[in-house]
Amino acid sequence: MRCRDIVRNLLDFSRQDKPNFEIHKPDFIVGSTLNLIEKLPQFKDINIKCCFDDDSPLSKCDLKQLHQVLLNFLLNAADAMKSKGEICISAAFEAEKNNCVISVEDNGPGIPENMVDKIFEPFFSTKNTNGLGLAVSWGIVERHGGIIEVDMAEAGGAIFRIVLPAIAAD
Repeated sequence: MRCRDIVRNLLDFSRQDKPNFEIHKPDFIVGSTLNLIEKLPQFKDINIKCCFDDDSPLSKCDLKQLHQVLLNFLLNAADAMKSKGEICISAAFEAEKNNCVISVEDNGPGIPENMVDKIFEPFFSTKNTNGLGLAVSWGIVERHGGIIEVDMAEAGGAIFRIVLPAIAAD
């Protein structure tokens, strides 16, 4: 099973599928991702809060690919918090830059400063995995014309932000 997962992740990493773009609001992207994790045991003792701006813009994205990115962020957060704590997911509009920002913040231990520059490198892992999750996520967001930002929360946890170009509503 582990070999199968490694091969699957290597194929995902090397394939780098082109996004199948559709137009979605960030709250739909987040909500449909949360539906995928609601029954997973590692989230049983995690409180997930959502906060969305009323003026959250539309974004052109591949829903399945963004699910993969958000799932990776959420699973990493659950692992860092040892499946207990709080995750806050928010979506906002950066009007000055015309960006849609989806943030995933946990109250875990955070990322050591000396590792922040390494976490998106292929095969880098601190938890004995194949180390491709964040590298694949980086590629997906990049193909969407966006970036991933990493920051430390005031409470000590990590914040991962997906920053995508916003589009005007018709």
